[in-house]
Amino acid sequence: MRCWWDWLKRLAWTALEYGQHWQAGEFADAVEADIEHAQRLDITGVAFFEFNGKYGVSGAQPVEAFLEVLHRTWAELPDRAVITIP
Repeated sequence: MRCWWDWLKRLAWTALEYGQHWQAGEFADAVEADIEHAQRLDITGVAFFEFNGKYGVSGAQPVEAFLEVLHRTWAELPDRAVITIP
């Protein structure tokens, strides 16, 4: 399982570099946009997972809840949809 630190290493940032970017306010617009999006959807807590802008799973849910949403989302994708995972 990957943790946030592995993700940052993939971006070639050290914790110090990440902190410098954060303190410089480089993420402020993205964070504000996420907060506004969550407020529009009436999301009041974490964890919340949004799928394809249409479905959401809130809180600690069993694997089956995620699988149901993933299957439903996948079934609604166009036939030639391509999903890329970096």
